[in-house]
Amino acid sequence: MTMPKGYGSKTGASGERSFSDWWGSVPSDLTQRARMGDEQNKPLLNQVNYVLLHLHLAGKHDSKPTYEELKGWIHSGQIDVLRMGQKTITPNVPVKRGEGSFFQTKSVRS
Repeated sequence: MTMPKGYGSKTGASGERSFSDWWGSVPSDLTQRARMGDEQNKPLLNQVNYVLLHLHLAGKHDSKPTYEELKGWIHSGQIDVLRMGQKTITPNVPVKRGEGSFFQTKSVRS
């Protein structure tokens, strides 16, 4: 009988692993390659996808999280889907005609 993916490796009352539990079970060389230079921030979904792809290619399907676990990590904020930098707001400065306005038009005389 084939057991479902992730069977026997889940913990917690809800039956789902936390992201840190799963990340700790991933080989360390793979986690280091996925997070290289970004260790101080929350993991990104793209970094998790990188690890999932390599686990899939290595045939380690039991090591991959379930859909419910992945969805729970995203909805609970354990991983970020997208990281936005802080926006800098520049005040509206009028641009004089002829000083590089993108929508500037030229008058053509024949």
